Amino acid sequence: MDILLNRDLSTLQSLIDQFIEIQGISYVYIRDETGEFLAHTFVPGIPEEILNADPSDISTVERQLPGMGENVEVSRPILAGVDGAVHVGMDTGMIALQVQRAIGRQVYLISIVFVLGVVAAIWLVNLAAKPIGDVLTYAVALARGEENEVESVEGVLGRKDEAGQLARLFAHFSRGHVSASSSDGAT
Repeated sequence: MDILLNRDLSTLQSLIDQFIEIQGISYVYIRDETGEFLAHTFVPGIPEEILNADPSDISTVERQLPGMGENVEVSRPILAGVDGAVHVGMDTGMIALQVQRAIGRQVYLISIVFVLGVVAAIWLVNLAAKPIGDVLTYAVALARGEENEVESVEGVLGRKDEAGQLARLFAHFSRGHVSASSSDGAT
């Protein structure tokens, strides 16, 4: 503020020259309340389109400037318009590139999360299905009366979850069925 109020234009010029180094900023200029250019980053001179522009207009404007391409110019008043306005031109191509990069990163991140989710879902389904497969193998072995096969899946009987309970229930019914059939055959 002091730079503008004291009209230290050389310091003001060096200050806005620093902003032109920011990627995506094409130009910066400052006009006072009368419309006079206090400082700018145009070399060799101010383009005709900007010279002919309304100095009091602080709306966002799209400009096609020779040698600079397409730009969006954003303007903001200084001290509520009492001391003029600052105008910053941003390269729309650079803005579009930054948006594309951001979208690309988000798609990449979402893809990673999706792939990890699918892998985790497959792992969890297999984790849940393995005990059921063990019980099924145990039940089939019991139904066939294959004692050696029953012993190979005997670990399912030691489980403390629902699969173990179901296997023990099968074993109980199998023993009851065997003893009931042997007593039926004896009579």
